Amino acid sequence: MSIDKYAQKEIELVARLRTANERVASVEAAAGSAFLDAEESTDSGETSSVAVEVLMKARAEVSAIAAAIKTCRGRRLEAVAAKRRSTAAEMRKQVAELTSQLERLEAKTQKHIVAISELQGMPFTAAPTPTVPGIPLSQQLQNQITTLAQRAANLEGSVPRHGHVHLDNVASSQELIDAVLRTEADGPDAATINAWASACEAQNGRAFGEQNRIFRLYWKDGSIDFGASYIQIPDLARTSAGAQPGHVVTELGTDVFRAAAVA
Repeated sequence: MSIDKYAQKEIELVARLRTANERVASVEAAAGSAFLDAEESTDSGETSSVAVEVLMKARAEVSAIAAAIKTCRGRRLEAVAAKRRSTAAEMRKQVAELTSQLERLEAKTQKHIVAISELQGMPFTAAPTPTVPGIPLSQQLQNQITTLAQRAANLEGSVPRHGHVHLDNVASSQELIDAVLRTEADGPDAATINAWASACEAQNGRAFGEQNRIFRLYWKDGSIDFGASYIQIPDLARTSAGAQPGHVVTELGTDVFRAAAVA
């Protein structure tokens, strides 16, 4: 599957895990009732046994989904690494082509330098005239080779564990999760992003509802940078009357919400 498909699959699995956990809580309550009523029913043993079996299956489903999420994340990172290697390989081909082009150019240039040296009766060195604007073709080719080789080397390295996502005027954290999981980086998982967004919302004391959000999410070593990350809700900015009638002053920062770092 592609990176995008693995991202979508993780989102779906997280939703299933949430439902499965809710089911476990419900089944646990039912099992508790079954044991409590055991002495009042002649078939209590059978009823309790069934309740335990249902509970075990519900818990097993939670474990299975959690394992599936972990596997999905691993496969997404494998897909990211494969895409980066493929892009790097294409860049290496371009480097090889540019290098050949540069070598042919330098060979032709060298022939002319040798001919001029013979005419001058002394070694001749070609150099750009300082007063003439522009960059020689050979230098342009060398600059492209250096840039492409460095980019290829970066892509051939390990998948980045630092990154960020900026989103403006979106309706929910779901769009943020979607964007993070589609980056070519090893970032926070869907559940962690959801928890962070909920913690930011809790700072407001009430739900953000359908108000537009501005997300600034940063992560280092795969973990959210709580100090740098925030959610901004422009509609929640506090305002006060200005010095002149009819003027309104917006209190800076009152529309920004951050989550406290988890110890």
